Amino acid sequence: MRFPLRWMGVMLLSAVVVQPGCGSPARRVSAPAVAPVDRSEVAAAFAERGKFLRSLRALAKLRYTDPHERYSSRQAIAVARPDRVRVEVTTMLGTAFVLAARDRRLTAYWPEENTAFEGLATPEHVWRYTRLWMPLETLVELLLAVPAAGRAEPTRCPEENTPYVCVRQTSAGLGAIVVALDARGLPVEVEERGAVDGTVLWRARYLDYTQDTVPPAAEHIVIDVPRYHRSVTLQLSEIEVNPPLGDDVFALGLPAGVRLVDLDEQEDGE
Repeated sequence: MRFPLRWMGVMLLSAVVVQPGCGSPARRVSAPAVAPVDRSEVAAAFAERGKFLRSLRALAKLRYTDPHERYSSRQAIAVARPDRVRVEVTTMLGTAFVLAARDRRLTAYWPEENTAFEGLATPEHVWRYTRLWMPLETLVELLLAVPAAGRAEPTRCPEENTPYVCVRQTSAGLGAIVVALDARGLPVEVEERGAVDGTVLWRARYLDYTQDTVPPAAEHIVIDVPRYHRSVTLQLSEIEVNPPLGDDVFALGLPAGVRLVDLDEQEDGE
């Protein structure tokens, strides 16, 4: 795991005092000692964060890149645990696309094409519309910056001499989700490693947190899929933490005459 972000170590400063006409050696001023981080307290703070954060609403600027394509969009997003998601892509002309998911089902709607796709919220179907192969529950936790919170156990960090505290949880694919936490119990980086060879399946980095919400919400998230050189960057604004989000937020009322495509039947026919 790479930890290039928000380095929490102490920068050592040296003060040089030189008297005129004197060749005395420089005097070094040692940095004050830093109290060691209590790993159990950091893990407990992360678990408490996981208990508190249940939903989020925000505006987002998304940028996607892979070796074959790149694009950007403006979105309004809402998520609620365990598996509720609404993403509305907007343009100057109005709504271009809506993805709504709840209770293990999802609907993707293109108004301009008058077509909607419905089916089970499987990792494959999530990938179709997000380019991220993962369960909806994992995606929601990533956006809330509470991946595996409350279920993970303290573990050794993959990197030696890291200033972070790491926790680990067995993933649905029987691999491992490893989360690196700063001293406040905020995720800095999280990755899922495969069960067979430990290959990194995806990696999320939290580049910044807003101080305008309690607790702090992630406002700059980068999710990478190293194997396919795929990257999704989200810059969030106007963030609301734990807003009341009713069932209607995640229910997509389709207009009459919309062409419906069953994703599950389409998959069976392939």
